[in-house]
Amino acid sequence: MAHISNLKKLSLTLIASASMLPGLAYAAEIGPSLQDAMDNAIAGDALEVIVSFHGEGPLTETQIDIFENMGVSGLTLQALPIAGILATPDQILELDNNPDIRSLWLNEELTYDNEAETLLTGVDRLRADRNLRNEIGLPY
Repeated sequence: MAHISNLKKLSLTLIASASMLPGLAYAAEIGPSLQDAMDNAIAGDALEVIVSFHGEGPLTETQIDIFENMGVSGLTLQALPIAGILATPDQILELDNNPDIRSLWLNEELTYDNEAETLLTGVDRLRADRNLRNEIGLPY
């Protein structure tokens, strides 16, 4: 049993090491809706893309240079390794092969799972009923 466990550890170590070797293909995760948008885009269409980098904190100058060298415009977050950009499908595919990039997602409107359930949970009543407010007028 210990032999199998050691074999699994060795396999994981080899896979992790191989992923760091230069020259090996790397692909970031492309979200399904971005892939659909790319498949349906007309040549030259710019798509709104959320780009997540490996690491912590804001983007480094090197990571920002990736966009500038491609002629891609957008904005970066101040505390997270994330940028929002406008990019063509060809530029997205180029970013997909960059080992610094973790994922590429289409910038879509968020949907909330509990938006319709506020009646069931009583949130609507809490918002509307003045008797369910504290002394300064905020809902409990």
